[in-house]
Amino acid sequence: MSGSETRQRQNHEKFRVTDAERAEIRARADRAGVTVASYIRSTVLETPPPRQSRRPPVNVVELARVLAALGKVGSNVNQMARVANSGGWPGDDQITFAAFAIHDMRLALMKALGVTPAENRKKGGADD
Repeated sequence: MSGSETRQRQNHEKFRVTDAERAEIRARADRAGVTVASYIRSTVLETPPPRQSRRPPVNVVELARVLAALGKVGSNVNQMARVANSGGWPGDDQITFAAFAIHDMRLALMKALGVTPAENRKKGGADD
């Protein structure tokens, strides 16, 4: 049997909301780290959401930082490629800048996803 055939929740409830209400409900569900259906169900029934519906909330500000950093790295890598293609070697400052930018992107992504950086964890983990 497939998962949809064994589901306990087989009924659907529909209701109308304004665009602003819909955005607010979605934002609250995202901040809670659950789907909209789980958020509404747990709020109305005053129960904790089921464990399998939890998902990490997205930090849009951090993701925007990553996108900006990615643009900087792309530009830098392009400059280094141009130098290398003309027979030269990129300067240490360009390589260092790219390495720091990649490190910053990694930390920002981890923050946006709610993951602890390896430096702050006990030694011996997969990221060490």
